[in-house]
Amino acid sequence: MEVAFDDTLRTLTQDIARQTRSLMTSGQTPAPVFRPSCANCSLHDLCTPESLQSPPRIASWLERQIGR
Repeated sequence: MEVAFDDTLRTLTQDIARQTRSLMTSGQTPAPVFRPSCANCSLHDLCTPESLQSPPRIASWLERQIGR
């Protein structure tokens, strides 16, 4: 299979490389996005994408802590 490495693909490749470098230098990992295929992933138990889709509100946590 031949892939045409044209200006569009070159620009896309440069943009992805730039974004990857930026993530690496920031020291932060992007939040996982839950997809149906996550259930079959070997990293599912480490990633836990379902739990990070809608982070808990601090007010709910505080209410649980003080018992109200």
